[in-house]
Amino acid sequence: MANQGTPLNPRMRLEVYLFALFNEDLKPGPTSERNYGLFRPDESMTYNVGISTLATPSSSSSPSGSGSFSLASSATKIK
Repeated sequence: MANQGTPLNPRMRLEVYLFALFNEDLKPGPTSERNYGLFRPDESMTYNVGISTLATPSSSSSPSGSGSFSLASSATKIK
C-alpha cells in the first residue's frame, strides 16, 4: 500500500509505540513526568500529532472502549 509511512519513505510502514495517551496530572514528581500524554484529563488535545478516531459500528459483541486510531492526512485541520 502507498502512503503508509513518512513523507521521506511513504511506502514503508511506520509502527510506533504510544507511551501515554493521557497526561497524568495527579502523578507525583516533576511536571515533565506528568506531561507525556497526547490528551489532557478532560480529553482535550495536548499535542496535535495527526491522530483522529475512526467511527466504528456499535455492536453488543464489541467491548466498551474499543476503537481505531488513524493518522489523518489533514492533521492541521484539528484544533
